[in-house]
Amino acid sequence: TTYYTNAQSTPAQETTTNHDLNGNVTTKTTSPSDYDPRTRPWFEAAVSKGQPTWTDVYLFKPFEYLGITFATPIYENQQLKGVLGIDLRLDWISWYINTL
Repeated sequence: TTYYTNAQSTPAQETTTNHDLNGNVTTKTTSPSDYDPRTRPWFEAAVSKGQPTWTDVYLFKPFEYLGITFATPIYENQQLKGVLGIDLRLDWISWYINTL
């Protein structure tokens, strides 16, 4: 599942895309959203450091899971265009380690 939030549109829009195991899109929905990624720890950390970074553990919203995020700022002509974040839930990491 991928999420894209356009917080600059009015109102903000969130697009959710689901994929099958082969990467084919199975569903795609767009809806209004009050979520602004620019206020989240992973976005702020990537912007303030100006380079790829890992966050400290924090509470994912709106699902209330603990996790960490790898985030990297995206620049074009030295202007920030956005931040790409990859979330890793701690319970998923624990599950994976237990399967080894």
